[in-house]
Amino acid sequence: MHPLILAEVVWTLQGYYGYSKSEIANILGNMIESDGLHVEDKDVARKALKDCAEKNVDYIDAYLSACAVIKGPEAIYTLDKKHFSRLEGDIRLLP
Repeated sequence: MHPLILAEVVWTLQGYYGYSKSEIANILGNMIESDGLHVEDKDVARKALKDCAEKNVDYIDAYLSACAVIKGPEAIYTLDKKHFSRLEGDIRLLP
C-alpha cells in the first residue's frame, strides 16, 4: 500500500465517516500489520498513526515528521507551528 493511499483512507475515515484519530490508529495499525498486505515504509506509517492519535495532529503532518525522523532529511521547514510543534524531529518554523 502506497503512503498516499493510507493518507486518503485516514482522511476518509475521519472526514466522511467521523472516526476519531484513536480509532483510526487502532484500525489501520492492525491492518498494516496484516499478513499479505505490503505497506511501503511500514515503520513510518506505524509511527505516523501513533503520533496522529497521541499528539492530535493531522496524519499527513505526522507522516512527514515520522519520515524525517526515520528516513531523513533531518529538517522540516513549515509554516504550521500548531501541529509541527507537537512532533519530534528538527522542525524549523518559517516566519
